[in-house]
Amino acid sequence: MSFYRKLTVIILSLSLGACSTFGFLFERLPWLSSWQLSRMFDLNDQQEEQVEVVAEEMKAWFLKEGFPVLVADLNRSSEKWQSAPSAEDVSELFDTLERNIDRFLSSLAPRIEPLWLMLDNSNLDAFDEYLEEGKERWFKALTNEEDKEDQRIERLENWFGDLNDEQVEIVRENISLLPNEFNIRNENTNQWAASLRRAVTSGDAQSLSIWIVDPSIWWTEDYAASRSENRKQVEQILDRLVPTLTERQVEHAKDELDEWIETLQDTLED
Repeated sequence: MSFYRKLTVIILSLSLGACSTFGFLFERLPWLSSWQLSRMFDLNDQQEEQVEVVAEEMKAWFLKEGFPVLVADLNRSSEKWQSAPSAEDVSELFDTLERNIDRFLSSLAPRIEPLWLMLDNSNLDAFDEYLEEGKERWFKALTNEEDKEDQRIERLENWFGDLNDEQVEIVRENISLLPNEFNIRNENTNQWAASLRRAVTSGDAQSLSIWIVDPSIWWTEDYAASRSENRKQVEQILDRLVPTLTERQVEHAKDELDEWIETLQDTLED
């Protein structure tokens, strides 16, 4: 597996663990390689070449700084799973992943800043189309309460393996569809996309760099409140769910974590 392939798998895995659990993945989707940017902005060959320069710089950063720190952090988290983990241990793991993604984005932001200025209206139009095509898929689980519950259960089972009936009921009792949640997500996406277009067309690359590190600068108030409430729901689930985990479920989660660590270490050794 190539470095870029491994890198994409790792980053998306970490994003799913840290951010999809508490918010919208796309806001933290790392725009690292030219194929990803091309898919969103329909870049031409010259633009892709510029992006590849940044990708090479970030590759060096990951090998020297990013991955060694992340491996150390994940090893500390893995040690806590040797004994019965607490809800705080699970939340701390998510926080660890978020901190490392923030470090990555902080390193990426100044490098990608000049690339914003290469985008033109055709690129931005392509990006708008990309968003429109993705919205229904990204927010599908917010169309009714049962779908939202099922999505949360699926994500937890990715970590812990199959949940028993009692555990599924814990999840369902602590998940609720918030008022107008689907529309709030759509409106939030529309707002930050419009803000991105204004910043690009005005040449305000600095604001775009700030946004890469801190997406909340372009959130709607309704979305910020909704995101906070969803995080509270997840924390309530963990408080009740983690004490019920079986030995097998704890081992399943540790195996997932150890697989991340092994993949990172393999990448460092290649």
